Amino acid sequence: MTIVTNELFELIRRHQNMTQEEFANLLGISRKTVSAIERNKRSVSKRTEHKLIQKVPISDSLLNYKMRHDSLKEFIKTEVSQ
Repeated sequence: MTIVTNELFELIRRHQNMTQEEFANLLGISRKTVSAIERNKRSVSKRTEHKLIQKVPISDSLLNYKMRHDSLKEFIKTEVSQ
């Protein structure tokens, strides 16, 4: 089981202000793989997860970014269901 979900994978890339190509180069994977992960066509492999954890620091800024994203998703979900 991986810790990094497809959604979190994309959030980390966006938080780093990286293109898919730049992120792929950082992780040693193809841009097509990054795209497939972000479109939920492919899962984050253990190997890619390990590289990500090694190369991208989990900062307070990243955690706050994820919390804001999650709050916005919940708000939109609530508004749509009303």
